[in-house]
Amino acid sequence: MDYLVDFRNKDGTGNVVAEGLVDHAKKLAGGHVRNWGSVGGNLVMAQKFAFESDLATILLGAGALVKVVTLTEGSEPSVAEMPLDDFLAKGTLNEDGLLQSVYIPLISDSKTDSKIVFKSYRGAPRPYGNAVSYGNAAFLANVSRNEKDETVIESVRLAFGAFGTNHAIRAFKVEELLKGKALSLSLIKESVALLKKEVVPLEGTSKKDYRVSLLVGFIFDFLNSLLSKEPTVTPTNLFPHTGKQNITIADDNYPLSQPTAKFLSQQQASGEATYCDDIPSPPRCLYAAFVLSTEPHARIKGIDATAALESVGAVDFVSLNDIPKGGGNKGIFNAFDHSEETLFAEDIVGYVGQPLGVMVADTYDHARLAAGRVCVDYDTHSVGAPVMNCHDALAQGSTLPTYPPSPLSVKHPIGNVEKALAEAEFNLEGTVSTKSQNHFYMETQTSLAIPDEDECITIYTACQGVDPVQQSVAKCLNLPLNNVRIITRRLGGGFGGKATRNIQISTAVALAAYKLRRPVRISLDRNTDMQMVGGRNPTETSYRVSFTKSGKITALKADILLESGWYADVTNFLPLLMSGTLKKYNWGTFDVKYTICKTNNVPKTSVRGPGHCEASAIADAVMNHVASYLGISGNKVRDENLHTPESFQLFQGEGSGDVGFTLPAIWERAKALSKLEEREKQIETFNEQSKWLKRGISIVPSVYGVSSYPMTATVSIFKDGSIVVEVGGVEMGQGLYTKVRQAVAFSLRSLWNKGKDVDMVSKIRVLQQDSFSLPNTFADGGSTTSESSCAAASQACEVLVQRLQPVKEKLAKDKGGEVTWADLCMTVRSWFYTPGVHSRTLRCNFFVTIILCYV
Repeated sequence: MDYLVDFRNKDGTGNVVAEGLVDHAKKLAGGHVRNWGSVGGNLVMAQKFAFESDLATILLGAGALVKVVTLTEGSEPSVAEMPLDDFLAKGTLNEDGLLQSVYIPLISDSKTDSKIVFKSYRGAPRPYGNAVSYGNAAFLANVSRNEKDETVIESVRLAFGAFGTNHAIRAFKVEELLKGKALSLSLIKESVALLKKEVVPLEGTSKKDYRVSLLVGFIFDFLNSLLSKEPTVTPTNLFPHTGKQNITIADDNYPLSQPTAKFLSQQQASGEATYCDDIPSPPRCLYAAFVLSTEPHARIKGIDATAALESVGAVDFVSLNDIPKGGGNKGIFNAFDHSEETLFAEDIVGYVGQPLGVMVADTYDHARLAAGRVCVDYDTHSVGAPVMNCHDALAQGSTLPTYPPSPLSVKHPIGNVEKALAEAEFNLEGTVSTKSQNHFYMETQTSLAIPDEDECITIYTACQGVDPVQQSVAKCLNLPLNNVRIITRRLGGGFGGKATRNIQISTAVALAAYKLRRPVRISLDRNTDMQMVGGRNPTETSYRVSFTKSGKITALKADILLESGWYADVTNFLPLLMSGTLKKYNWGTFDVKYTICKTNNVPKTSVRGPGHCEASAIADAVMNHVASYLGISGNKVRDENLHTPESFQLFQGEGSGDVGFTLPAIWERAKALSKLEEREKQIETFNEQSKWLKRGISIVPSVYGVSSYPMTATVSIFKDGSIVVEVGGVEMGQGLYTKVRQAVAFSLRSLWNKGKDVDMVSKIRVLQQDSFSLPNTFADGGSTTSESSCAAASQACEVLVQRLQPVKEKLAKDKGGEVTWADLCMTVRSWFYTPGVHSRTLRCNFFVTIILCYV
């Protein structure tokens, strides 16, 4: 890229090809990725793995050539130069082949009347950053003007890629159609029609119609720009708005009020922080890989691991038969409703990716290889066809109960909906669907199980709560809880994916380690992780809504289908979570019914804001439908249907207004700060001037039902004044430990002197979660773990302050001056003071105490 920039600027006149390549390349990945990657590597990925490369497309459009060196034993290397399209079409390079160089012919305008035009395009989920294109294109044309002052295309290269093809291609038929012809609207129309026949996505490509429409739009914009001086799209700044935040630093509530670097952030950024899979393997450690079902619904006739056990490095196949006497086939203990899932499929498999056992070997690679050689005999005829979606589940009555199993959790009538619908000025019906969403945490599911003496086992795992893992392992192995130790230091991302689904992984390796009496560890590859962890629940909603001509809604009646997969996981809680978010608007009257559909898909689980995201999308889809029907702004419809304090209390129930209903005030403030009305006028002007591209602006409210879970904490003070804290929450990137340190320092503020005494925050260390030292915890979730952990730690500190404050006052009186934190801690180590009683010497090993609090 630096070379192209230098070439573009070397003579001050610029080069259209170099400029186009540089501008497009800046939109690919990020600076660090571009610095580490190479052009050759990108092109080989595009050729070998059908990578949807932008770089291959724009170089193909620019007419790039490549040199391939073939190394033959006993003879001189041969060098072949070929066009890039030939290289991409050749398939994988031979083992003795090497991509040596890429030549880009940076042609410029000649001295004749012709002109070189180069443009590139990409359509992606995000215009900048790590987002693979839905479609890309690059066009290079040599154009001139004839005696009629028409634009003549002397020659043209049209390259398209990422639309669902094995590699970037040229549209030769369209090139031939345009070559040597004067450009006209009819020719453009003919070119577009021919292009639709030439660029056909492969079968199975997602969003096929959308991708083709992108390419059509690209070529239309390019040809129209040659035909007319009026731009197809009115230029607009991609990032037209800036923002800033002013923070006033004050001593109030010090150190809570101070900006603080994230605890251990430097270790994380430098790679020194230890995650579960970074723990060195103990001696004689083995590695596990899951054997997963390949059928969505079938009866297991038999499992044969003979060939697998003959594989290199294979040690054992651990299955249902290896669960110890008295233990159970327990894979997941759900801390929310105490339900359980099986560890391994017993008689019938319910989804592709259901665990059947684990293969244990001396390396990860050998374990995966052996797992692939386990033969499973299925009977797919005796169990019936699999249920793959909500509609099939509903037709077959394949449903699950909600939790708690009460009518209120299924239906939420407010007012007489049927009457409001019958008397309405306008009525609409519609459907809304939300798709699933995979977790993409940086650290996949991982666990290390180490058997210990006396029937004990220690498990290091990446989970959002150690207590459910401990209970599942104990139930599976028939061990008391005090024989099962679970340790979690930090997570490399969770987002709900390690709240329940991790338990199965940890229990499986625990069973293998327990049977073989050797350490066993597992770290799922990305494909297996996504196959076993189901992601967000898909939903299908049908609704009826009534409203007035001003956009005021008078009734909403909805039927919501929630797909759970084979097991419920947390799906049966979603109606409780979704209802509060659906009621963020005043619907007048309201009735919603939830149906949980059991399908032969991998169980769905929590994904960042489970239920809330889906419900918010459904509510705003209804608002947009009403706005579209009336031909008015969606913002105006939302304005019209915001809650009043009275309606909010009616919809959200008792206690919802106790702390003040702030949504209207926040709404008006957001409109004012964003200059919404001014920007709406600017958008109207833009849309009047822009023929093809239109802009819009939306403001959307959001409500979130906050609920905290019981949380534990311990605070231990050492004689040198340093402090160790343990909390029931897990650090997974949210800055939990940083907040806890500040909260503890603040709660102990009456015992130390700011500035003159000690930097208290630096003396506080938050430890990893350990089920032995901090039992009976809960799982991280609900976006309140930090707050609950801080509250629990603060309550522990309050007890310590009650004990230490009289000591400090006594010391101050004896010394006749201020008491430092160090003096206080050292004195308390040797002395115990009782208010109103003469001091007496006590052995005080117990005074540096642990306080256990629940919030």
